Amino acid sequence: MTITNYATVPSFERWSQTVAETANQHLFAARQCSGIRFKPAAPVILPGRLSVLYLHRLQRAGWNVFDASINAPMPMKPWALWGGVTVASV
Repeated sequence: MTITNYATVPSFERWSQTVAETANQHLFAARQCSGIRFKPAAPVILPGRLSVLYLHRLQRAGWNVFDASINAPMPMKPWALWGGVTVASV
């Protein structure tokens, strides 16, 4: 079985949706924290900003982790790290 055959397995899509929803819950909880100093927390905050964009792409792809659109080039990635890009603009 090739890897493209896995893309049509509904249980795999349900699994990826569950993982993505859990990640979104953790990201939401992290955003609720106040008083975080940016510089010491940068190694955690910066990947979190990108993960929001990738989770949104995964949702648009119907939770299919093999969809090529998830790994398509993201020219606005540097702006997302800076905080100037939202999910709606990507």
